[in-house]
Amino acid sequence: MNRLLAAALMAGMPLFAQAAIYKTVDAQGNVSFSDAPSSGAQVVNLPPLPIIPSLSQDQISNALAGSTASKPQRPGRYQVSFTAPSTDQVIRKGEGTIEVSVALKPALFAGDQVQLLLDGKALTMGTEASVATDELDRGQHLVTARVSSPEGKLLGEASVPVNIQQPVIRPKR
Repeated sequence: MNRLLAAALMAGMPLFAQAAIYKTVDAQGNVSFSDAPSSGAQVVNLPPLPIIPSLSQDQISNALAGSTASKPQRPGRYQVSFTAPSTDQVIRKGEGTIEVSVALKPALFAGDQVQLLLDGKALTMGTEASVATDELDRGQHLVTARVSSPEGKLLGEASVPVNIQQPVIRPKR
């Protein structure tokens, strides 16, 4: 009995899925749609729904394995430039800091690193730093930014000279 009822319901399913849709416009011009007919209702003829077959697991795997366009590629070289300090900037010793800021083109790839150096000595990792001038000797110093891959390959480098000026206190005459 249950099997017979289930078979009858399944046989009727396509009829439910393709029920008619009726459009009614009332006296105020309001439009309503329904699956039940009413007086003055018009049957709305809709185009059939498109059927899109699903992909098999093998087709999905093959499509993903062959897709290299979605994987970002590490750049061969970076264009490294300083936004601060400016070239040959003069800073008085003890009167602040040297603000260092680096811009990269293209943007830094995951895993690549930027190292900032002052006179060849490691300063910090990253694209920004502040250096206190009271710890520096007077004269010219070289700020360098190096971009490297996780394997240590140099991918870009730039340097900018800065000058530290020693304030002079002159005795009164």
